[in-house]
This record gives sequence, structure tokens and C-alpha cells, in this order.
Amino acid sequence: MNVPVLTVIVFLPLLGSAFVALVGNGRPGAARAIAAFVAAVDLALVAWLVAVFDTAGGMQFAERMEWVPQVGITYHLAIDGMSLAMVALSALLTLLAIVASWNT
Repeated sequence: MNVPVLTVIVFLPLLGSAFVALVGNGRPGAARAIAAFVAAVDLALVAWLVAVFDTAGGMQFAERMEWVPQVGITYHLAIDGMSLAMVALSALLTLLAIVASWNT
């Protein structure tokens, strides 16, 4: 089974924010836990990407699918060394920001 890991990394925080919105303001502890869990899962997926990334270069983990084929619009994601570093930094900072905001 070929899981589109880049798509999961991109859209998992959106799904997590929907769950946090459903929890609402009534249970802030649960909302914080959901946000931290989703960010940690996202960071774990990015860590896996870093571990299996081939440093030989080039675009890797490419995902392409037709979105609106009538006009030639496609959905395409891929990652190279520089974008991998930026994705890893974003995932790490997201988790750190969520954890740092718990005391406010």
C-alpha cells in the first residue's frame, strides 16, 4: 500500500484543528491534548521522512493526481533536501509552539 505521506503531513493539522474546534472552549485540557497529539504525529511522520530520505538528491516522495482534468489542473507534491529541512523545522516549531502556549 502506497500511503501519500506528504499529503498526510500537509492535511493532518487541518483535521486536528477540526477536532479541536469540536471540543470547544468547554474542555481546554482536551483541546490542548488533541493539538499536541496531532502535532506530535505530524512531527513523527516528518522524522520518518528525514530517516528514509535519499541524500543523493532530486525530488522524492512525489505524489501526483488529476484534480480538474478538463482544464489540466493537477495536484502535485514532492520534496527535496531544502524543502525537507523547512518541513522538519515547521513541524518541530508547531509542536513547540503548542506546548509553550499551555500556560497562557
